Amino acid sequence: MLNFQIQRNSITSGVPRLLAICFLVFSLSAKAQDRKNTQIPGSISSVSRQLCTINPTPEVKALYQYLQFIAGEKILTGQMYNSDADNEHEYLYILTGKKPAIFGIELGLERENEIRIRNTIDRYTSGNIPLVTWNWQISPIKNNNTSATQETDIAQCFQDGTAEHEAFYQELDRTADHLEKLKDAGVPVLWNPFADINSNRFWWSKLRPDQLNKLWQTMFNYFTNKRQLNNLIWIQSFGENMEGNRFAGNKYVDMIRISSDDYSVARNDDLFAPFSENTDESSTPLIFAGSTRIPPVEKMNTSGILWCWWVQEPGTTPENTNQSDIYSAFNNKRIITRNEIPELLNNFGEEGLKRLYSSGAIIPFPNLKEFNLGTKSRKIINPERLEVFVQSKGKNDDYYLAFMQMDGDFDVSVQATNLSPEQVQAMAGIMVRTNLSKKSHYVFFHIKTGESANETNSEKLRLLFRNNKRKQPQLISTNPLKNENILLNDSLNTWIRLQRRGNIFKSYFSLDNSNWHLCAVHEQKMPKYTLVGLAVACKSPRESAQIEFKDMEFTWE
Repeated sequence: MLNFQIQRNSITSGVPRLLAICFLVFSLSAKAQDRKNTQIPGSISSVSRQLCTINPTPEVKALYQYLQFIAGEKILTGQMYNSDADNEHEYLYILTGKKPAIFGIELGLERENEIRIRNTIDRYTSGNIPLVTWNWQISPIKNNNTSATQETDIAQCFQDGTAEHEAFYQELDRTADHLEKLKDAGVPVLWNPFADINSNRFWWSKLRPDQLNKLWQTMFNYFTNKRQLNNLIWIQSFGENMEGNRFAGNKYVDMIRISSDDYSVARNDDLFAPFSENTDESSTPLIFAGSTRIPPVEKMNTSGILWCWWVQEPGTTPENTNQSDIYSAFNNKRIITRNEIPELLNNFGEEGLKRLYSSGAIIPFPNLKEFNLGTKSRKIINPERLEVFVQSKGKNDDYYLAFMQMDGDFDVSVQATNLSPEQVQAMAGIMVRTNLSKKSHYVFFHIKTGESANETNSEKLRLLFRNNKRKQPQLISTNPLKNENILLNDSLNTWIRLQRRGNIFKSYFSLDNSNWHLCAVHEQKMPKYTLVGLAVACKSPRESAQIEFKDMEFTWE
């Protein structure tokens, strides 16, 4: 059991808790010899999102925790399978000496489905992560021309007594029967039905958004409630152009898959924007996946998306990617192949996570995930110190972010020193936000420079918030809290702290990291799952903001 203790002389009540996973080397199961001495990749990351599935199996819960753990840090390799292209797995092994981490199948023709399910069980036993796709080959709608571009109407599928209704549920049952065999074998599944729902390529992608969402939600409810398939991670696929009104909703989707050959085409703010317009601001899925071909890893590094895996389509590996690119990708330090997957149930199951829970911790700065939201940045970093240089166009929503995902209440403090330049407005502090879109709701407690920040605490220490995507951020004054008798001689060398209890946010400052003084109290509705960490902004496009952070401490509950 890890046991970090945080000492605070005043104000802290209770012990908040974050579901945190530290950067450790775990003891791994001996069932696969090539997993010995494997180091868990990634960095600290909360197990913040829970599966949509009711009463998920221990195996699928562990897999989902692992995917959240590596998202944005490491990328799983993958290869689809069919009976005509199985030699691609062998081809990759001969070329690179490594095997893909994800083994994917597509449910299609019934005469092949049984063989593919047996192969999936065997591959899972050998150490692969299973992916199952399903592209409903024949529409249950009478006289539907699947090559046409016009919208289709599936209302009859949901009407008792119709032929379409009977055909619809017969196909659902056939597919559920195959998934049930995987459940009975203890196999967790990345379940990815209905490819490219906004591509206009398939009968389901021609549906109106309300029809598509009803199709997805009906399938989810039938598989989950009627058939009790609790071994699935539900993945919804989009093309490059995201359409939030075709997103089925957080109650029905665990992950988003982006089918694109261009891994630099989209950024997180582009992807989150349509979803945040159509959800209640609860955390949209932060896990993304690419497909169709082996990507240039350097583009995935700079795209700003929290990529999690790629999966090659069958029959494409030799033709679409040259040998040097394949070898380079499989040997990149960010890439995970089959032999590098840890024993998931032991390390990311409930007992494994309990061994990692703690009441508080000093967070090493390299364990935070980074994102440039309209900014350019460079940094000097080690476990005890983070120095950041940030440039932007000076817009309200431009921030450098270093964060982790959190679950529930928290108490975060950090020492902020040497904020510059003094002649323009630079801001640095602790931010909590719902997602990485530019219009995200947030609370931001920070120190600032600029001509006005030279006399009172209320001008040096500020709390900004946004609780409406359509409005500009608003400022909370600290004057009513009467801290002016404790003037900060140097606001650029102080400890700041942000605490959350439900929808109440309290900000504090300290001159010695021991005696804390209340600055502002703010009430704002925020989802349970948030992104929490450090933010830096510079309001002048001609200058760079510079800040040094030290001794970042968390407690959580």
